[in-house]
Amino acid sequence: MSDDLHTSENKMQDKYRVVVMNDETFEEVRSYRLTRMNAYMLGTAVLFAGLILTGLLFALTPLKRVIPGYGDVDPRQVRSMNSEIDSLETRLAEQIALFEAEKRRLSGDYQSGPGVSEIDDLKAIEPVAPIKEELELRKKYSDNPELKKRPVRAILTGNHSNSVAQQYFVPPLKGYITDSFRPEGQHFGIDVTAPRKTPVQSVLSGTVFISEETLETGRVIAIQHKNNLVSVYKHNSYLLKEVGDYVKSGEAVAIIGNTGESSDGPHLHFELWHNNKPVDPADYINF
Repeated sequence: MSDDLHTSENKMQDKYRVVVMNDETFEEVRSYRLTRMNAYMLGTAVLFAGLILTGLLFALTPLKRVIPGYGDVDPRQVRSMNSEIDSLETRLAEQIALFEAEKRRLSGDYQSGPGVSEIDDLKAIEPVAPIKEELELRKKYSDNPELKKRPVRAILTGNHSNSVAQQYFVPPLKGYITDSFRPEGQHFGIDVTAPRKTPVQSVLSGTVFISEETLETGRVIAIQHKNNLVSVYKHNSYLLKEVGDYVKSGEAVAIIGNTGESSDGPHLHFELWHNNKPVDPADYINF
């Protein structure tokens, strides 16, 4: 046994020469002397070096993604995907709200829910006989041809511009006024509550020039009308129109909501501006 071990050790120490020769002239170009031990050590070193280089190649380059189950994902890619998902969810919610609003409009179910008047059967309403003053006013109007030529105007209190008074506004929605027009308190409109998912309508025909979301007032839409009139609708849950869209009087432009830091509950903050000055919407519109 010891003789075999001794023989193996001697073989490991046997010296060999590796000669590199020119194949045509048989001239010796280079030669190397080595033992079996040196050859094994050199082969092992080359093998370990190859393994280390392969590991670095997969760890420091995009090749690592071809390894099944590798968990290292680019954070920027994750953020981009999350942003796209949020955008798609928002669009889906807006489309659902628009579909529900259109369905409610076609079915005549605008005014459903607490706090909003609802008439189930118009035929069931009994006519009310005119009072004496109304009969006298009708007779005066019918007997005076000059009155018939004059345009019919809204009857307003206070000092209001005739160009505003001559407009026939559609209520943006029907509901309760919870906060009135207080310009001295920087409240340049009125707050109106209504059921969730109630469509917000344009009070007049015009062009949308603001359709955005702000930190304070949430999702806001503003419409430019004729005669230097501007209507503003704030705190909406969804905006149904974009900048540049032309809308008709009574057309749905948003869905009532509770967006923005200054909102404390679902409602519509509605403003009406004439010649860059706020006016009280309650003087012109019956909410």
